[in-house]
Amino acid sequence: MILASPRDLPPRTASFDEVGDLEQYLDAADVAVVGVLHAFKCGDVLDQLAEIKRRRGEDFVPTVLVLGGTDVNVDAGDKADVLTRRAHAVDKVVSFSASMITAAPAGSLPSDGRTRVVPQGVNLPTDEMPVHSTDGDAEDANAPAPPPPPLPLHEACGVPSTTPVFLLPAGLRPVKDVLWAIDAIDAIGASSNSDPFVLAILGPSLDDEYRDTVIERLKTSKHAVLIPPVDRAHTVGYMRAAAAVVNTSKSEGQSGAILEAAAAGVPIIARDIPGNRTLLDLLFDATGTETGGEECDLGEFESQPDGFESHLEGFESHPCGVLCPTPESFAAALASSAAGRERRSTDRAALGAECLARGERDGWRDIIGEVIGERPEGGCEPPDVAREGVKRNIFWGS
Repeated sequence: MILASPRDLPPRTASFDEVGDLEQYLDAADVAVVGVLHAFKCGDVLDQLAEIKRRRGEDFVPTVLVLGGTDVNVDAGDKADVLTRRAHAVDKVVSFSASMITAAPAGSLPSDGRTRVVPQGVNLPTDEMPVHSTDGDAEDANAPAPPPPPLPLHEACGVPSTTPVFLLPAGLRPVKDVLWAIDAIDAIGASSNSDPFVLAILGPSLDDEYRDTVIERLKTSKHAVLIPPVDRAHTVGYMRAAAAVVNTSKSEGQSGAILEAAAAGVPIIARDIPGNRTLLDLLFDATGTETGGEECDLGEFESQPDGFESHLEGFESHPCGVLCPTPESFAAALASSAAGRERRSTDRAALGAECLARGERDGWRDIIGEVIGERPEGGCEPPDVAREGVKRNIFWGS
C-alpha cells in the first residue's frame, strides 16, 4: 500500500492523530518503507527519520528519498550542505533522470550505488468525467448538494468550440512562469496575420502574491485566461479537448502534465529547459527498448521520422513534441499549431508514456525489494507480514 499521508490508512490500522509523533506512528502502523518526496519540502520528515535511526540503529524502517526538480535546480543552489546531509542519511535516492543527478552539487548525492534513476510513468484516470456520488448523504435533505461538474473547456474559456485552446496546467507559483507565456502570446497576438487562439491557465494558487500578479496581468491580455482548477480526471478531459498541452516552467524535474498529455495522445509544446528536453528524449528513447531489454512494439509508428527539425521561427520539432527556447519561439509554435501548419508526433509520445509506466513499475519493484529484502510481485506492495493479520505499509511523506 502506498500512502500520500497517514490519514490514508484504513481505519483498522493506526491513526496518526491517536499515536502522536512520527516514530510512534511508524511502529504502530507497521510501516516497512518510508518514501519521501522532495528533500526540502519534506525536510522535517527526513531530519526526524535520521534522528530516529541514530537512536534505534540503521536497521530501523528504510527510507527512500525521491528528488523533485526544485531540489536540484532551485533549493540546492545555496543549501548544498543540507541536500548532502539529507541524501546521505537515507537508504536510497531516486532521481527521475540522469541529468538531474549530474546537475546536483558535487558530492551531494551518494555515489555508492544508493542513487538510482527511475523515470516517472503515469496511469490516466479511467473515467475522465466522473459522476458525483449519490451514496449515503445524498438521501439526507439537509446534506449539501454536490458541486456542479466543470464546464467544457471552450465554455470555461468563453470562446467558440472552433477556437484552438492551448492548456497550461500549472499551480500558480513563480517557478511555473506563466507570465512568460502570457507576454509571449500577447506580443504575437497583436499581429493581424495570427490565427485566433487562447491560452488557458489551469491550476490552484500556490503563491498568493504571484497569483495576484497573474490575475492583474490577465486583465490586459486578449489571448490568455485563468480557468478554475478541476480534479485530475477533468484535467485529462480538458487536455483531450485542447489543441496542445503547454509547459512554460523555469525548472522541472519531470513534468507530470507533459507525461499525462503524452499518455493521452495530446500534442506537447514545452519550454526548452533541461527537465522538459530530457523528458521528451525519455519518451522517444522508451519506444525502442524498455528497461530490462523488452522491446516495445512500434507497429505502424515504425516509419515516423526520428529527426529533430529546427524552424526559422526558433522552435524545434522533437519527435515527441515541440521545444521552445525563447518567448518568441513559444508564441510562434502556438501560432503555427493554431493554423494547422505544425505536425505533431503524438503516437510516438503516447507509446513512450506507456513504456515509461512499465519501466517505473519495474524500477520501483527492484528498489522496494532491495530495501526490504524481497521483490514484490504485485507492484510496490511489500509481502504480507504475520503480525496480527496486518499487511505492512509503505508510507509516503509529501
